[in-house]
Amino acid sequence: MQVVTAHGARIPLIGLGTWALRGRVCARMVEQAIRLGYRHIDTAEMYDNEREAGEGLRAAGVKRDEVFVTTKVWPSHFAPRELERAAKDSLTRLRLSEVDLLLLHWPNPRIPLSETLGALCKVKQAGVARHIGVSNFTVALIEEAVAPHRDFDVAIKVRLAVAATREPVVARNPAILYGVGNILENAVDFARTTVEVNAWWNADTVEIIISDDGPGIAPDMLKRIGEPYLSRRRSADEAHRERAGLGLGVFIARTLLERTGAKVSFSNRTFPDHGAVVQIAWPRARFETDESPAGPAD
Repeated sequence: MQVVTAHGARIPLIGLGTWALRGRVCARMVEQAIRLGYRHIDTAEMYDNEREAGEGLRAAGVKRDEVFVTTKVWPSHFAPRELERAAKDSLTRLRLSEVDLLLLHWPNPRIPLSETLGALCKVKQAGVARHIGVSNFTVALIEEAVAPHRDFDVAIKVRLAVAATREPVVARNPAILYGVGNILENAVDFARTTVEVNAWWNADTVEIIISDDGPGIAPDMLKRIGEPYLSRRRSADEAHRERAGLGLGVFIARTLLERTGAKVSFSNRTFPDHGAVVQIAWPRARFETDESPAGPAD
C-alpha cells in the first residue's frame, strides 16, 4: 500500500470515502474494502455513518493500527467547547479511543478560525486524534498543490487577495490538485529564482494566477498551447533558453482543469519583465461543489 507522508503522518494513498454510504451497506462496504486491502477509511460527523464505519472496521478483523481512520467535525460545532464534545462523540460512535486524522469539514465564517484551530490543537493534545487538519478550504487546496514543489531551489510565493465575500470552499478535487500542481511544476522547472501563485475571488469568480521569472513562452508556442506535444525538462545549460514546449503533462492539466469548469489561458509578462503567466479562472458556482453548505448549519 502506497503512503504519503505529511507532518509525521503516514497516510495510505488510496482510501474509501463513505459520504454516500448509510446503514448496513456502509458497514459491509467498509468491511469488504479492508479485506480487499484498503487501509484508509474516511468518514465524517455529517455523513451520519460513523457508527457503521466503526462496525465495518471491527468486522474486518485487522489490527487497529493497520487502518488509518479519518473523520471530520461539522462547522456548526467549531466553537471550542462544542468542537471538543463533537470530536469525543465521533469517537463514541466509531468505538475508537482515537482517530488518526481529525479535520474541520468546511470553513465557518461565523467563528474565528484562530479559536477553532486552538480548540483543535487541544483535542489533539488530549489524545482524541493523532493528527489534525482542514478539509474543503480553498487556501488549503492551494497549499497542498504547492507543497511538493517547494524544495527545488526556487522560491514559491503564495498571495491571497482577501475579499469582502467569504472564502470559497471546494471539495478536495484530484483534477484541480493535479492540474494546478502540474502547471506549478512546469513553472518551477523554467523559473530562474521565483514562482508566484496569486489567488483572489469575489461573488462570481475564483481565479489562480501562476507566474515565473523564466524565459517565457516562445510566441509561436503560445499559438499552439492546446496541442499535446511533448517536451523534456531543461538541463542546467538550458536554464535561460525559451521553453521548447509545454509538454503532455500541461496539456493533460489544462484538459482536467477545463473539465472542472475552468478557463485556462497562457501568456508572457509584459516587457521589461520576463516569464510565463498561466491564468486559471472558474465561475464560482462551478468551483464550489453541491456539498458546500450555503452557510454553517445551526
